[in-house]
Amino acid sequence: MKRVILLCALAIITVAAILPAKQDTTKTYAQTKAYTAANNCSKLCLQIASVSDWKHKQDLFVKARLAYKQAEPYLEYFQYTHVVQYINGAPLPKLEAGVPGVSYLTPEGFQFLEEAFCKGDTAEVNRLANTLSIRLNALNGRLMPEQKIYDRDVLESSRNALLRLMSLGITGFDTPCISNAHEESFIVWQSIASTVQQFVISKQLPKETVENINQYIEEGKKHFKDSSFDNFNRATFLRDALLPLYKHLVEVQKGLGVEFYDEVDQIAIPVNRRSEKVFSSTFFNKQYFLNVASAQFNESHAKLGKLLFYDPILSGNNKRSCNSCHKPDLAFADGKTRALSYNKVDTLKRNTPHLLDAIYAKSFFWDTRADEIGVQIEHVIENEHEFNTDYLALIERLKTCPDYVQMFQEAYSFLPGDMQVSKHTINQSLAAYVANLSSFSTPFDAYVNGQIATVSKDVEHGFNLFMGKAACGTCHFAPSFSGLVPPYYAETETEVLGIPAMGYPSKIMSDTDEGRYDSGIMANRAPHYKNAFKTPTVRNSAKTAPYMHNGSMQDLETVVDFYNKGGGVGLGFEIDNQTLPFDSLSLSKEEQKAIVAFLEALTDSIVFNKIPTQLPLSTKASLNDRKVGGEY
Repeated sequence: MKRVILLCALAIITVAAILPAKQDTTKTYAQTKAYTAANNCSKLCLQIASVSDWKHKQDLFVKARLAYKQAEPYLEYFQYTHVVQYINGAPLPKLEAGVPGVSYLTPEGFQFLEEAFCKGDTAEVNRLANTLSIRLNALNGRLMPEQKIYDRDVLESSRNALLRLMSLGITGFDTPCISNAHEESFIVWQSIASTVQQFVISKQLPKETVENINQYIEEGKKHFKDSSFDNFNRATFLRDALLPLYKHLVEVQKGLGVEFYDEVDQIAIPVNRRSEKVFSSTFFNKQYFLNVASAQFNESHAKLGKLLFYDPILSGNNKRSCNSCHKPDLAFADGKTRALSYNKVDTLKRNTPHLLDAIYAKSFFWDTRADEIGVQIEHVIENEHEFNTDYLALIERLKTCPDYVQMFQEAYSFLPGDMQVSKHTINQSLAAYVANLSSFSTPFDAYVNGQIATVSKDVEHGFNLFMGKAACGTCHFAPSFSGLVPPYYAETETEVLGIPAMGYPSKIMSDTDEGRYDSGIMANRAPHYKNAFKTPTVRNSAKTAPYMHNGSMQDLETVVDFYNKGGGVGLGFEIDNQTLPFDSLSLSKEEQKAIVAFLEALTDSIVFNKIPTQLPLSTKASLNDRKVGGEY
């Protein structure tokens, strides 16, 4: 009897040592669930390495992935960097941050392990499985004993998991080879659901709130149970289950008075945790992308920036403005293959990107050479082929305009007088205006937000293909539909697509532009960045033809057909590092048409086309003949 009591006491002490004390049932439940799932996953990885039968290895891998998915909502929230680098990051080479030159991180994790399975490489499978087991144990050992969990963590980790599920789970991003995305996504949905249901019960929330949350959870389960990866209706799943659940979890946090991120930390983050809508211009935190502190930002910056945007005073000859290459009616693109150079004879090297929603990025230009929008503006102003001027000359010209001086003084009253008209304030004002060029007012946004009851069958089908079979959503991540990586949206991806040169599709030749590799940034001189270009948003793409970095594709139909053929490799180009699937997507003509219909439904109903009627006068007469919007 004493022996039994002693063993029970030791068991209690062991559990207490593993789990934090003084936590309510919900937090203990979430933590224990994650710990147990990660531990099971680690054991399965060891078994993968130890068994010899290939089919048995594959079966164990599938089980390990499913075990990990039960823990994913919790582990990724608390240990995102570790998870992305060592547990479940994209199967691409990674540069080591903060290291000069080009230094690679050793490839690890589930997606690398999956690639090894698909290549039939037994030795690599065993090595990666062993390493993954060690990484999972290290994660559990570091996270579980020390991590304190608060109500905010339960709510935010659940919402993060919903974002990840929406953009990386149901798209197949996580499992591109073995393709078990549908079952894995269902496991994640159930994991989120169980934690949320435990939480709402423990908080004794109003009956109506609990019923609504349970309704969305059950609706989501029904969507998964009644479908497969290919016929899963992602559009109705988002509209009827995932997005309403996300919204209610924000409402619960507000209703309970649980603190939000900005109440405990002054450092801005990409996502506005208070936003109840994901497909909304309020979802992203613009100040994060502007890289400006809240105390140094106000709407007068954007008002000033708009005037500067249309004023050719920014250029060396007072004839070219930002508007010269960014036309409001074309979603702030220019409709040209390449814009005219400053000399009005040559053209620029690459196609003009549009500006609507362009602020939501962590790198700018096609080759990503600018790490924030202010740096991009600097490149344009000083480039001899674009504005061909410098800031000292520009500041001198602006100071000859009394109205500009007054506007800068009012907008930047927190700065000393001699700093109010400066390189920094010019850039910040222009950036603030560009940041305001966002509305998320498209028919598709209205549909998934429940503002309109239906969209056409082609649009719905096109979205489901975009996020499923066609794999577009594995590079153009929702809700920005760009390379902004979820669920934290703090990194912008580049892709190697094998874009053809001008003349496509009648002429099929590989483009020689090396893109990111030739950006002038030392860290980008890595082989896998050759011919890599930034993944822009496809929002408003119906207005922004021609397409690609070189403007080689004249319409959306050509673009979709190019992807369907397998990119450059599918066209016969020799590209070692293409990130696009090489073989055909096997999309029918009707499916391609549906994808185009969806892209057209990503056109904003709000048009930012109200331009200034006049520009500030200068005390220097020669500056007063400049025209609103410029002469180019």
